[in-house]
Amino acid sequence: MKISDKILRLFKSQLTKSSWRKRAIWLEYEYPDEIELNKGSITFTKLDLNIPNGKFEDLFKYYSRLSELKSVANANFKYLNNEIEVEISGIKCVAQTGEDFYILHEIFVERVYQFLIPSDEVIVIDIGLNVGLASLFFASLPFVKSVYAFEPFEPTFLQAKRNISLNPELSKKIQPFNYGLDAEDKKLKLDYNYDNKGSVGVLGKDFSASNNKVEITLKNIGPILNKICSDNPNTQIFMKIDCEGAEYDIFEYFKKEGFPDQVKMIAMEWHRKGPDTLVQTLSNSGFAAFYTYTYSQEIGMIYAARLQKQ
Repeated sequence: MKISDKILRLFKSQLTKSSWRKRAIWLEYEYPDEIELNKGSITFTKLDLNIPNGKFEDLFKYYSRLSELKSVANANFKYLNNEIEVEISGIKCVAQTGEDFYILHEIFVERVYQFLIPSDEVIVIDIGLNVGLASLFFASLPFVKSVYAFEPFEPTFLQAKRNISLNPELSKKIQPFNYGLDAEDKKLKLDYNYDNKGSVGVLGKDFSASNNKVEITLKNIGPILNKICSDNPNTQIFMKIDCEGAEYDIFEYFKKEGFPDQVKMIAMEWHRKGPDTLVQTLSNSGFAAFYTYTYSQEIGMIYAARLQKQ
């Protein structure tokens, strides 16, 4: 685009009071071959998606991720009632916030939870169900027998149940529970913000300004994990842990009691307190682990696999 066109674009953006319109103007400037800004809507030609004026502004921030979901994972999108219906790899879900696209990108483009265990059947324990996207991905894997998923925040849990219900065959594999896991039974009142539901938790972002607190229930992981093991004898277990800081309390239990022998692999996000104590607990229990940091140094991933006894 010529400098004169850029100046014209800047002038147009300053004439409108609508933040939606301002952002749409600049998004069209950034992706001129993929976006058409119309009088009453914006069309994402690459996505075959049209959004009415003023709706779903979150999409602008995450457009590059949607673009990659389309090109890498062949995702399909449809706008309806200020939500975007998504179908990807045979999985259907509803995206209500930009954060949902961030999670979809992690799962289907970055493949952060892609795993393989040499077994005909595997159990997945999903600690941090969120809106159900990872659990649906796990359930779609042919070697996964069932998914036990835990989410303590009720508004988030209800959206997860809705997404799971859109996939009747996969839903048969998923058992969702509206409570979280911890080293002991407890109830907490925590700040909650639905638009940032993936960041709420004991060490999540501070949403106190919104004056919205939600009471959650946490249960001792020991009896629950032991029952899952007893109900599925000789079945190997993969654990996904993304619970915004509760992983440190959960690992206090594992530090004392160890991991059941059936737990063979773990994929976990750590927060703020760092990965060192978590990795040390894994190492003491016979796991090999590697871990990552982000630029903020306050979050990262841990991947661990149990070493075979010689």
